[in-house]
Amino acid sequence: MNLTYPNGDVTFWDYRYQYWQEETYLTYNKTVDKHRINAMAGLSWQERVYRGHKSQCRGFSDNYSGADNIGAGTIAYDPSSKYERWAMNSYFLRAAYTYDDKYSATVTARVDGSSKFGKDNKYAFFPSAGFAWNASNEDFMANATFIDQLKLHTSYGITGNSEIEVYRSLATIESGTVLVNGSLVPSSNVKRLPNPGLKWETTGMWDISFNLNMFRNRLNFDVSYYHKVTRDLLLDRPVPHTTGFDVVMYNIGKVRNQGVDFMMNTVNVETKDFTWSSTFNFNYNKNKILKLGDNDEDIIMGPDDKIILRVGESLGTFRGYVRDGVWTEEAVEAAKRAGESYGKVGESKHSESQEIIGNGLPKFTESFINNFAYKNFDLVVDLQFVGGVDVYQSFLHSTEDRFEKANGLKTILYEGYNGTNPNTMVQAIRNSTMAEHGSLSQQDSRYIANGAYLRGNLIQLGYTFDRRMTEKMKISALRLNLSVNNAFLICSKDFHGFDPEGSSYTGDNYDRWGQNIYFFQYPKARTYTLGLNVTF
Repeated sequence: MNLTYPNGDVTFWDYRYQYWQEETYLTYNKTVDKHRINAMAGLSWQERVYRGHKSQCRGFSDNYSGADNIGAGTIAYDPSSKYERWAMNSYFLRAAYTYDDKYSATVTARVDGSSKFGKDNKYAFFPSAGFAWNASNEDFMANATFIDQLKLHTSYGITGNSEIEVYRSLATIESGTVLVNGSLVPSSNVKRLPNPGLKWETTGMWDISFNLNMFRNRLNFDVSYYHKVTRDLLLDRPVPHTTGFDVVMYNIGKVRNQGVDFMMNTVNVETKDFTWSSTFNFNYNKNKILKLGDNDEDIIMGPDDKIILRVGESLGTFRGYVRDGVWTEEAVEAAKRAGESYGKVGESKHSESQEIIGNGLPKFTESFINNFAYKNFDLVVDLQFVGGVDVYQSFLHSTEDRFEKANGLKTILYEGYNGTNPNTMVQAIRNSTMAEHGSLSQQDSRYIANGAYLRGNLIQLGYTFDRRMTEKMKISALRLNLSVNNAFLICSKDFHGFDPEGSSYTGDNYDRWGQNIYFFQYPKARTYTLGLNVTF
């Protein structure tokens, strides 16, 4: 990829991925009377090699050749390059048995080996087993004609996670150059601390569910309960600064997720000209950290240390000071008389230490999809709801607390402290002179907002032309549709951003721990689509 800037700067990136994978399977199928057996065994190997190179130069006389003649620049930056290799071997087995289409059992087993882990822990074993009972096929259900299907299922299995950067178990060497006495000389340093004991993160999950279809499949339920425990979490563990490093990749901690998944399909109306069917999905999840290392010590991480991992709390927990309001003239005078510490008049008041102030993981999510059809017209209305979640509005640091350095929100005009509103949470307006420059700007509970929202995910209207008309046009079918994605959004009035779904942070641990933390972000687009489907 090449980038040429108006000032003559040129940056050249050359990224190359090589991916190789090979799989081999052996299957067996056998049916004897009421017994049915299905088995499969296989193995796979995969490897990924990444090579990258970056060159940058400036001081070109023109922008004509760009990266095709990067040597024409007069000022060159240090080039950089990168090489990574990762490989995985997998061996797996699956066997399924069914008797009389009533009882079935499935057993799976796999062994995965990844080059990302320590020398003695590259391989791990992941078994699972499941059992199902199709009760609707039993003789005693023959008279229950209103039940079309009743099926119960339970399973337990272990899965593994290897989604970490390569070489995290090794003490890799980083080479480059440093400036010594006006000259560049070669240099090398240890990039990270090693952990030869690094191993797979594993998750054991047990679930039980039932499927119930009734009244000729006009009312269908799919309900399940799950209990999931993740062990040996792959986390960056803080280490003493005397080591020369901040963290080391480690297997630390245990986390539990438990919840309910509920789905209901209904055919509400069904006549000759009009039908209406609905699908309702609901998920509730409760997350809890059960263990963190030997001493269960808190771990601070994420964007600007906004995330705290603490035993008994959920993942994605926000930390910060609690804002108690602002320093009014009366509060400052009272603190002076009592000999206590105080801030500037109009400045925010905080708790003495940082506390838990919110959480970025939703407790429940819902979707409600309705399909309508009237003669040749059809309509889809897809609604999405998320609740039990908070949003960390880091952009208030710039747009409300330090507005003199950036465009501000209207809250600084309508809610800022002015001497007559002692209960406000917004600091007073200040000018940018040296005497008054800079309001207090510490991450605090003022930045937290209710992240619940209702979204019009999709609204689509379609019309299918009559067959007699399409035959005259010498075509088989013709359909016209108009749709809008992200049609509307209803969210908390305390949320000052564009969309409470998403994050501003990416890379490193931010992808995993930056959920629902915003600095500045682009709004989610509303998309209108006009479509025409023609079948010949």
